[in-house]
Amino acid sequence: MRENNSTITEKPQSNLTRWGIYALILLVVFLLGLIPMWLQKRQVSQDLETTQKQLRKSEIKGLLTTAIVEAKRGEYEPARKDTSEFFTRLKAEIDRDEDSALTQEERDKLRTIFDNRDSTITMLAQRDQASTERLTDIYVTYQQAAGQMSVPTASPLASPLSSPTMQ
Repeated sequence: MRENNSTITEKPQSNLTRWGIYALILLVVFLLGLIPMWLQKRQVSQDLETTQKQLRKSEIKGLLTTAIVEAKRGEYEPARKDTSEFFTRLKAEIDRDEDSALTQEERDKLRTIFDNRDSTITMLAQRDQASTERLTDIYVTYQQAAGQMSVPTASPLASPLSSPTMQ
């Protein structure tokens, strides 16, 4: 008597197809997880770039305001250094062109600030009290050019003569 031993053998091709399907499913799952992370990274990178531009603008403005305060306190040497650093960083920001935190219009307006750069720094080195006023003028020009301040308009003030008096 003979027993019929039948063994089931799998075809190597069907085994390979199954592993290919598993690999494809794994790839799809991986991509489904990767795409949202990539989109989030892209958004965070854009936010970081915007924040860095705002920080550069704030640092430039901060240097100028610090120089004004120091000059008003009679500390002309630190004011001179801060003023020099203000002009250096502003020039670097303007030279960034499209990567700049400043728009083209702002860059064009701010180029005029450099007309008095050397004389302002010299005034600070000579401890000239008029340098404080010059720094304040530069600050106003910077604020107006950067679109952070509107030009004040003259408004009529009520004169004491026209106000009603008590009798």
